[in-house]
Amino acid sequence: MAPSLEFRVLEIGPGFRSYFSCSKLALNYHHPARLDDEVDVSVDAVDVGRAQVTIAQSVRRAGLMLADASVNLALIHACKFMPVRFPLALKEALQHYV
Repeated sequence: MAPSLEFRVLEIGPGFRSYFSCSKLALNYHHPARLDDEVDVSVDAVDVGRAQVTIAQSVRRAGLMLADASVNLALIHACKFMPVRFPLALKEALQHYV
């Protein structure tokens, strides 16, 4: 049997079905991690636009930066496959993390 891909569609409001799509990813590796290392992972929204959000991520071990990433996520209409503006409630929720 072939593997299947599954996308989780967001039910943001009545008749508003969408999903997040990664439009850009920049990943930097600084130091290796080893199996069973205890690491700290942080995720912060750094910019919230009309239809996309930029997220900064980092992985550290004992304060040492192992990796960091910048991820742009766009909100895409589930049927039209076009970018759509964030509903106000979602944009306000994301702004909380900026």
